Amino acid sequence: MLKSLFIKNIALIEETYIEFSDGLNILSGETGAGKSIIIDSLAFVLGARADKTLIKSGQTSAFVESVFECPKDNVFEQNGFESDDGVFTVARTMSVGGKNEIRINGRLANQAVLKQISASLVDIFGQNEHTFLLRPENHLSILDGYDSDADLLSKVKQASEKIDEINSQFKKFGGNDSERERLIDMLSYQTNEIELAELVVGEDDELLLQKKKGQAFEKISHSCSSAMDMLNGQGSCLSNVSASANFLSQISNIDPQYDELFQRLNSVKYEIQDIAETLDDILGNLSFDQYELDRIEARLDKIKLLKRKYGGSIEDVLAFCQEAKQKLDELKNADHYVAKLKKQKQIALGELYDLCQQLSAFRQKTAKTLEQKIMSELCDLGMKNATFVVVFDKIPSKEDFDGCGSLGFDNVEFYFSANKGEPVKPLSKIISGGEMSRFMLALKNITAKIEKIPTMVFDEIDTGISGKIAEVVGQKLAKVSHDYQCLVITHLPQIAAMSDEHLLIEKYVQDDKTKTSVKKLDENGKIDEIARLVAGDIGEYGQLHAKDLVKWANRFKKEL
Repeated sequence: MLKSLFIKNIALIEETYIEFSDGLNILSGETGAGKSIIIDSLAFVLGARADKTLIKSGQTSAFVESVFECPKDNVFEQNGFESDDGVFTVARTMSVGGKNEIRINGRLANQAVLKQISASLVDIFGQNEHTFLLRPENHLSILDGYDSDADLLSKVKQASEKIDEINSQFKKFGGNDSERERLIDMLSYQTNEIELAELVVGEDDELLLQKKKGQAFEKISHSCSSAMDMLNGQGSCLSNVSASANFLSQISNIDPQYDELFQRLNSVKYEIQDIAETLDDILGNLSFDQYELDRIEARLDKIKLLKRKYGGSIEDVLAFCQEAKQKLDELKNADHYVAKLKKQKQIALGELYDLCQQLSAFRQKTAKTLEQKIMSELCDLGMKNATFVVVFDKIPSKEDFDGCGSLGFDNVEFYFSANKGEPVKPLSKIISGGEMSRFMLALKNITAKIEKIPTMVFDEIDTGISGKIAEVVGQKLAKVSHDYQCLVITHLPQIAAMSDEHLLIEKYVQDDKTKTSVKKLDENGKIDEIARLVAGDIGEYGQLHAKDLVKWANRFKKEL
């Protein structure tokens, strides 16, 4: 359960520390005092979207820390976080610059892990939850959340995945006959185009070199001729090196040093001669052919086109061609495999359809039980003429069935009527705010024991109710909080009287700045606050009524 919450620089809250107890924790205060800010802070530290507008004006960052006490084998441990005493701290920081840091027991964590953990710790019900209940696409998950056959759901999922795999195999063979013929034509064209090109690995690099040499013909010819003249012409370096070698040969037998120099000059002479001969060969073979250059350009364009279509290199293009030929062979000989797959799919569809029918029958039976329980709860909440129905879409025929998702073929929507004699209509179209609050509480009263989420938060669930119904809502919340921790924001004295812990949220001005404080109330403070909720600033009557309400609430809780 949630033990405490530390909030710093969130909206009007400069810094506050709140301790929560087991059972029913009531948060009350004037409108605008900051009650919902506390719930927003809790949602933020549990992984909700980091809204920078929540950062207190004038501050650069905000920080929230929550402390949970959990039994052994809890959701934290299942995600790799450890604690010797079962106490876990979740802290989150956001800054105006966009920095967002999450730590669990001091260790960095990401938002996805935090959301996964928090989903098993705290349920927050407010306007967003109303929106969730109003969306028909969520109604099937609510029904399955109330009661489901896990084994049957698993079998439906497996059967659905089997059909997905068969469909995937079909795609390898083109899906259907016309698609297969289209693929055969396309692959035939692609393989023919590549094979007719007769590509050779490394050919493009060689052609690029030839193109470069052809485009630089005049420059190459001039440079080689000039180099030849400098090396081998009259007064060239070769004649000078030869003359130098002759002079050194005359003294080479006098000292080994002279002989070494003579040998080195001889080596240079032979190297220059070899270079000159090579240049002569190059000049002898050098020619320019515009037709050949145009052919090289065209060939390079062809290779470039093929690489753009089938791969970044000649190797890739040839590999593509090989794979395409293999797939083409498979498609041309696919009739046997396709017939086999069609038979497999027909059998798999029959199995999936039968499982979906079983699942649908189970859901329809579950829906009847849920309908009765919700109407019973709504009756307790003053809506004795309300009708609630889970409407299922028409089941497809076996002949028209071509598969479904992992949850089966059911689509459901909640229908509702608040008044006797009025036809049921989609919940989203007719339910009022007050009716929605009671409907949500009725649903939560039923599903709490199934979900086993230790902490539930109700943000102004009393919207649109008063009087006797408020007393019943208070009793319902007391029942839920008998087994689970509840945090409830309320303006109703009947609900506040049921509190096991009462927190007063107040707004005040200090140093020309508006701030919010949280104060834990003792028994007298609780009576004063309930009196304010009953009668505002009207004194004696409010006090007497508040005391009566607390006595009434204590008697009810004692009987639980």
